[in-house]
Amino acid sequence: MKTSVAVDNSKWAALGEILNQTALLVRMTSEGHILEANANYCHLSGYEESELAQKPFASFLSENFSAATLMAGLQAPLASPPWKNEIPLSSKGGKTYWIEGTLIRDFDPQAPGQILLVGFDISERKFIETSLVASEVFQKNLIEMAPAGILICNEAGDCTYVNQNWSQLTGLKASEAHGAGWTRALHPLDRERMLSLWNDYVEHFKPFKCEYRYLDANGNEKWVYGESAAIPGLRNRDFYLLRIEKDLTDLKATQRALQEQNEKMVVVSKLTALGEVAGGIAHEINNPLQVIRARANLLNIKLANGTFDAEWGLKIAESIDSTSNRIASIIRSLKSISRDDSLDPLEEISVKSIIDDTLELTMNRFKSDSVQLLIEGVDPQLKIHCRPVQICQVLLNLLNNAYDACADQPDPWVKLQVVEKDGLIELSVTNCGPTISPENKLKIFQPFFTTKPRGVGTGLGLSVSQRIAAEHNGELKLDSDSCHTRFVLRLR
Repeated sequence: MKTSVAVDNSKWAALGEILNQTALLVRMTSEGHILEANANYCHLSGYEESELAQKPFASFLSENFSAATLMAGLQAPLASPPWKNEIPLSSKGGKTYWIEGTLIRDFDPQAPGQILLVGFDISERKFIETSLVASEVFQKNLIEMAPAGILICNEAGDCTYVNQNWSQLTGLKASEAHGAGWTRALHPLDRERMLSLWNDYVEHFKPFKCEYRYLDANGNEKWVYGESAAIPGLRNRDFYLLRIEKDLTDLKATQRALQEQNEKMVVVSKLTALGEVAGGIAHEINNPLQVIRARANLLNIKLANGTFDAEWGLKIAESIDSTSNRIASIIRSLKSISRDDSLDPLEEISVKSIIDDTLELTMNRFKSDSVQLLIEGVDPQLKIHCRPVQICQVLLNLLNNAYDACADQPDPWVKLQVVEKDGLIELSVTNCGPTISPENKLKIFQPFFTTKPRGVGTGLGLSVSQRIAAEHNGELKLDSDSCHTRFVLRLR
């Protein structure tokens, strides 16, 4: 049997030859039985022409294509216009291939009623299309399964799709988020900022990464971290705008809890430091009070027996005023360091003022136990930008620790030194005791770690002080090169 379609009419000879070389040609009866097939079709199908002869063409159809559709098409060429379709077929090896086929009346006028199938192999294109569809399905499933809220918009910035996680995050259904509907979920305090960022991205492709909040219908605040990205659409669609949002609500709650815990630790550390100097403060206040009381009794006696002398009385009054100011100064320092200072603004203040307030609270402790407190390098003109109460707290912690470390030493001393160096101000506290052991150096700033005896101190002083230093863009370090225990607070 011939492997090409015979064309006897010279009018169609040239066209028939071209088709025979480039196309898949199958001649069939009007009932769909194969009469001939060219070499191109035999090669693609894997069948010899003899294996195809007299077989119903429908028997080679893939199960994905209806034989009834083909039979209806076989009648179309006779009635005109020609029938055209994408046809899946099974090869001899069982593999599915696709052709784009057109059924027309046979070229040969001597073969009335016969049908010619003219086809082209489109298997590769169908594979690509199927892969794209599969890719779209995969991407959609991936987006739905992603552990983040995902919002997709068109080039105008209007929402076209949100995944289930986004709906759960905001409380809005997908239908409610379409267009500009998604903006209803934005927290009122973040709306203006977020819309400005989004509009800049839509209009100028200016990417953003930031935190913002949603507010659901029940008034629940949801924190998210969002990032923008542009993705091309499939099948020549426009670019889409993508926003991926990670839920930070639990993280923010944890951060708030940690912040509250830190604030409590600061308070505990502060009260502990004050507790350590409480005895000295009481003594420092009680002594002036006794002086005031004695002076007042003496005035009463002089007035009662008529021996009051105006010049002497003026000296007594000045003594009472001076002693009262001493008490007021101690109480002012005590009130200052004990209050909540977390919201205080940074201010420029002299280093001497901070040191004086600290010494008001702790000096008597050193005096009563004969621990020499040396103060060096305090320039009255030297100023720092800080929260004074917090720096006072750091110094109080360092001085208390130094006192505890050397009180039992022979001829104990503690040195507080101020040095201006390379644009930084160093406040160091050194005690006469030996340096800290290597194993403890690694843990000295850990919360609740302490080298003091059980029941003495909380182990919070140094960790809180180091955090305060960091909040001031400074640092608190242990000087490992010193032969004594020396802590250095560096501030700008």
